[in-house]
Amino acid sequence: MVVAASTLTALLPTLLAVSTYFLADKPRWILAAVVFIIALLKGPILAGVFNLAHKIAYSDNPDLPDLLAGFRELFRASILLILLDLFVTICLAADAGFFLGIFGHLKPNAFSIALGCLFVYLFIAWFCSMGYQFPALTAQKPLNQKAGVLPAVYKSLLVSLSAPLYTLAVWLIAFVFILICVLSAFGVFLLLGGFIALVFTHALREIFVCYGVVDEPPDDGTL
Repeated sequence: MVVAASTLTALLPTLLAVSTYFLADKPRWILAAVVFIIALLKGPILAGVFNLAHKIAYSDNPDLPDLLAGFRELFRASILLILLDLFVTICLAADAGFFLGIFGHLKPNAFSIALGCLFVYLFIAWFCSMGYQFPALTAQKPLNQKAGVLPAVYKSLLVSLSAPLYTLAVWLIAFVFILICVLSAFGVFLLLGGFIALVFTHALREIFVCYGVVDEPPDDGTL
């Protein structure tokens, strides 16, 4: 199931590479439109992958049709989440670069550098919280939580800010595995997407257990 999920996520960079190759001599707006559509498809695909990861992490009878179920049930919400992620990420990065004098013609001073550092902090906090967004989104229905994109984003920010060292450790594990998969080449297509989804889904589950949102699983061997 992890291999199936990873293969599904690998379709995105594959489609992007193929589109760039065949549309290289076409007008730029056509290529931009195709890339934008592929980027939007990332949402429903990740929703399917993280839905399956949720079933695995919570031992809720996972099966391959859960990929399609997550894709279908969270299609609209996942696209909105991707759009929100793109918008906020670009805005925070642009603001940080502007106030630090990287973009534009602003001459940095003490005040602008302080603002730039603030936006760098906000960018890092936002980026770290993004790992929990799809696990939080797919957990809403099974855990009878408030549904919607904004509750998932709010919960993700709350988790990452309340446990920053834990979140950084989770991201470190993810980055190490990404590096291993890239160096091995085949791992990108067979393991990367599914494993990363499991890492962040399990990480969020542990936070939920700590805060009493879900019950702690019984020890092995207990009935």
